[in-house]
Amino acid sequence: MRARQARVGYEPFGVVGVLAPWNYPVIVGLMPVLVAIAAGNQVMLTPSEFTPTINAVMEEILADQVAVVTGGA
Repeated sequence: MRARQARVGYEPFGVVGVLAPWNYPVIVGLMPVLVAIAAGNQVMLTPSEFTPTINAVMEEILADQVAVVTGGA
């Protein structure tokens, strides 16, 4: 009889919502996103509606890994 083998299955723990402030540097909004992804979570980022140009850049860069939700208040 064969011995049972252990198996490791990687699954995300949950969904993390990150609200990025408009009056702080971009890294303040992106650091929690990076930490949540590294911990195995799915991430939803909501940047401020007062920075549409930065929002477009973040949405383009993070499109594959993060759900970027933009819009009004």
